[in-house]
Amino acid sequence: MDWILLILLFLHISGAILAFGPAYAFLFLGPMAAGEPEHRNFALRFQQRVATTLVVPLAVFQGVTGVLLVWRISFELFTALWLIVSIVLYLIALGIAFGVMRPRCARSSQRPPVHLPHRRPVRRLPGRPHTSSPSSVGRAWAA
Repeated sequence: MDWILLILLFLHISGAILAFGPAYAFLFLGPMAAGEPEHRNFALRFQQRVATTLVVPLAVFQGVTGVLLVWRISFELFTALWLIVSIVLYLIALGIAFGVMRPRCARSSQRPPVHLPHRRPVRRLPGRPHTSSPSSVGRAWAA
């Protein structure tokens, strides 16, 4: 049993899960931020932080472990069409991430946050303590 191969395979699969799993959350975060303009800047900064500290380094790590796997099993690179296609798609995805998405995300997160008008403060009833228990809400409506 080749332990180095098993460790490389474990690192390659774990890296794929950790690198690309959080990126699927961006599919939900973007539309939610669009619906709430006051949180848009935070969502952009959050996406940029996750992408630069987790997704991009682990995506590069995927390439390194993939090359090491191919080298370790002495696989002929140009004999398998699926491997050539996957390497080309990987390089295209990295090119888009570094050349298009990363600069665009950096520009978007530098925009000033959206400031909405302040909401009116909640009117407190005179002589009543301000608590949030259900009984105080009931007493406020009964008064």
